[in-house]
Amino acid sequence: MKTIKDFIYFDYDKAKSLQSQLSGGLLSEITRASKMKMEVTLNLVLISKLLAVKLE
Repeated sequence: MKTIKDFIYFDYDKAKSLQSQLSGGLLSEITRASKMKMEVTLNLVLISKLLAVKLE
């Protein structure tokens, strides 16, 4: 009968790589997307204020 360790394989390097991508790459991408959204929002606010001033 085969032992359980014949069926279980843990790729430590792959797990470490995935963890690195999630903690580093994904986090930086979320941060970048959040900053872009904030910049767009601020630009829209500024544009609407400029238009309100010109309309008065």
